[in-house]
Amino acid sequence: SIAKHRANESAAIHTVSGHVRLRLPDRTVELPPGHLLALEPGLQHDVEAAVDSAFVLTLGWHGRQ
Repeated sequence: SIAKHRANESAAIHTVSGHVRLRLPDRTVELPPGHLLALEPGLQHDVEAAVDSAFVLTLGWHGRQ
């Protein structure tokens, strides 16, 4: 599990194997394999693997032009 936290950037979580659960302020989201969840910047959440799991975490960023 990953304790409650927030990121300053947008984030996407894509479950590769297993089963991941995210607790958001207003709901809990189940992410079985192949599912993707995008989170807006600053959204508080925690993450829990219901079973041994692997996921890809992608963070956005603000680049300068």
